[in-house]
Amino acid sequence: MGKGTRGRGKKVRSPHPVLGSEVIEVPLAAIDLNDSEFMFRAELNVYELAESIARHGLQIPLVLRRKAGGKLQVVSGFRRLAALRQLGWVTCAAVVRDDLKSRADAARASVLENEARQTYSPLDRAHAIARMRKMKMSTEEIA
Repeated sequence: MGKGTRGRGKKVRSPHPVLGSEVIEVPLAAIDLNDSEFMFRAELNVYELAESIARHGLQIPLVLRRKAGGKLQVVSGFRRLAALRQLGWVTCAAVVRDDLKSRADAARASVLENEARQTYSPLDRAHAIARMRKMKMSTEEIA
């Protein structure tokens, strides 16, 4: 996926093994880089991740959804995106989830994707719950 050192690999079109959605190459310019609505981590430590991506490429695509106005919103992959930007990449492999219509659906998908990869610390989980509370999500939606 985007094996070039700057993310300029050929188009990727394959089903994601878990999401079942198509993985495509997305220009970073198409992503709203200022939108951190679903960034539930307490900190984005990207140094080691950037080193890994530089060495081995991006192994897990970002998860995005469409926003009104055409830009894409990051649902999951803020650390990966920060690492790619640090490395100077201009594109990334991503899955665009058109099924995430509501904020609650997108928030749930964000947490589930990170939980499935077991990348959340207890502090990240607490931060995620606090952010979802600020989004006025109910206890049932958060659970």
